[in-house]
Amino acid sequence: IRSSELSNNEFRHCTYIKIGLSNQEVAEMLNVSSKTVEVARYRIKKKLNLSKEESLSRFIGSIS
Repeated sequence: IRSSELSNNEFRHCTYIKIGLSNQEVAEMLNVSSKTVEVARYRIKKKLNLSKEESLSRFIGSIS
């Protein structure tokens, strides 16, 4: 992932995904709705050019 593609907030979401937090857990930590977290993850997938069928969690998990 090139750093210029994602904002700091999006990198934070990727970190939460990498450590295995659910949308609900992230929402509670950030004091936002789970829908907000879903939208953030959707935008990250879009920036990374992942298809609907590709898993963002699996993609991020494969990065060391």
